[in-house]
Amino acid sequence: MNSRVELFLGAIDANIVNLFISFLVFLQFLYSWYYKCYKQGFKIDYWHFYIFYNYIFVIFFMYPFAASYLNGIAMGGRMDMIKEKVDDAFLITLTGYISIILANYLFSLNVFSTFNRTIIKINNWGGQLLFETISNKVYINFCISFLLFFTVLGLVYSFSRFGFSFKIRNDYLAIPEIRPIFNFWTSFYNVLIPILIIIYIQKKAKMTLFVVILLSIFATFTGNRSTVFFTALNGSIFYLIYLRHKLKLRKLSLWAFGLVNSVFFLGLLRDGGREYEIENLGFFTYSFLYGNNFSDLRDFAYILSFWDENLLYGKSYIAGFISFIPRYISDFRNTYAISAYTNNFLGYEDGTHGGIRGGPFFESYLNFGIIGVIVIGFLWGSALSIVNKQINTELVKNTPNFMKSYSYSFLFTSANAIMLTANFWQYYVFIGFIILGSFLKKIKE
Repeated sequence: MNSRVELFLGAIDANIVNLFISFLVFLQFLYSWYYKCYKQGFKIDYWHFYIFYNYIFVIFFMYPFAASYLNGIAMGGRMDMIKEKVDDAFLITLTGYISIILANYLFSLNVFSTFNRTIIKINNWGGQLLFETISNKVYINFCISFLLFFTVLGLVYSFSRFGFSFKIRNDYLAIPEIRPIFNFWTSFYNVLIPILIIIYIQKKAKMTLFVVILLSIFATFTGNRSTVFFTALNGSIFYLIYLRHKLKLRKLSLWAFGLVNSVFFLGLLRDGGREYEIENLGFFTYSFLYGNNFSDLRDFAYILSFWDENLLYGKSYIAGFISFIPRYISDFRNTYAISAYTNNFLGYEDGTHGGIRGGPFFESYLNFGIIGVIVIGFLWGSALSIVNKQINTELVKNTPNFMKSYSYSFLFTSANAIMLTANFWQYYVFIGFIILGSFLKKIKE
């Protein structure tokens, strides 16, 4: 008996059991959202937003399309190998997702009270540093000036050397000596933009909003969609949570649809537009379902199809922890940094390719197998649970402090760096930024 189902001439190709599991996961999410979010007076909260994007949408909704032969247009002749591993990638990610949900459930019961109190203290400590930094107006203004100068200088250099394009990230990555400079710029941008959005929401400073828009326009030339859109979303989500009763589900849906289209449009600019996308398969449908916009599950399967199944036993984590050392002077990082490691066995040129996005658990699986997936999932779920509760508590106040609310995201930022060590370079920039900002704030006082 064939356990797979193919519909619409192979546009959907999925294991029936996994398809049913995806449906159950979606129902579980709706149940959780209705009783733990909507019935509590919110249209959206921190927990359900990040669970929806990272798992419900990118993994479980996209599962039926991940093994379709239509992905072959983006993946070349590799789809036969990838198709064999899609269900493996799905089940590995499902295991991690269950671990996250279990962590949230155990947190609500306060089963591991000592553990919970410990990481809450860590979050409060880091959050205090972050809050002091955000409150340091002179420091923030200096950072704005520095980032604007750095951005303009980088664009002028790129356009004069490589020509006008919407993919200058690839140009910079191809030059090992200046790759760290570009990584610093994107990291600093990703750290500062959400903070500027929060400051605008709190103080309604129009100049701050102008700076955010200006820097976002400049950032489109990198071709990195997460840098442009999801960085801004990390700040905007706090305002959406705060709106609660005023936020209409229809407007929220339209906003989400507009965001997806914006991501898609930037991908088109970066790739220069592909004739086959427009004329043969439909401009939007192909890129949405089978392109490289929301392809984490398919790309995880792609990684598994080439992987030799020899566990790294933490080598990529060590490489991430020492990410302050440029890869071109470290053989260890040049071999085991997760993007370099995957690019190597996938046959990509590491100097010009940023690395395959394999979803939230591909690195923990490559290092420690399914045990690593469970542990990382539990830690990430615990961090998100704590952060969600603290943020909601602040934002339901009559006069919420958005800067204080944002400071509670410290623990989640730390958890994301551990989940995927490619984020560690940015995490070090983040830590340096808040330590310096807090220190200068205390000196001033």
